[in-house]
Amino acid sequence: MTTPTFENKQVARIISAAVGGAPRIHRYWDSSNELYVDLLTSQDQPNPGTTTFCTIGLFKYPMETEGKEFPVGIEMIGVCEGTEPRFANILADAAFYLMRTQWFCAPGSVLLNVLDPYENLSATLKHLLFLPPSLWSEHLHVMTIAGRKLTWLQAVPISESERVFLKREGIEAFVDRLEEEQVDIGDLARSSCV
Repeated sequence: MTTPTFENKQVARIISAAVGGAPRIHRYWDSSNELYVDLLTSQDQPNPGTTTFCTIGLFKYPMETEGKEFPVGIEMIGVCEGTEPRFANILADAAFYLMRTQWFCAPGSVLLNVLDPYENLSATLKHLLFLPPSLWSEHLHVMTIAGRKLTWLQAVPISESERVFLKREGIEAFVDRLEEEQVDIGDLARSSCV
């Protein structure tokens, strides 16, 4: 077993303070057992009956844009109703994709079909949209750890029709739609809002 690094412990303390509750950390391995990511889980956070999940240590993996390394790393955070353990696997899968490909994940980025492998998880939701973490915005902002800048992005499951709307109308219009329809973004069984 690999011992958590000092930087990962710093990230864990920051996210634990931001999320609250009684967080637990578990390690997830990719299918080849070559890559791992630690995920913090906190039940009944940010609200009773929901669970928050957050990667720890992903920020150390570079992302590329226009052939250059982006100077800020990310951690992925998300929330779902109940204690659905497969949501942690979905975040881990997204993290492994970034680790392998140096995928540039920024506000408005969509990771396609990441929910598809999980049978009976959602009849409508297929993709992950990444947004600034609105549920924890007062605590999670750009900071520097061990000389590397770090920020958080919230992973929001969306449907194919929502992805098409997002592409056509833009991120601001899509977020407005979520708010107008009072969409519970943690509800994996929700209907599409468009």
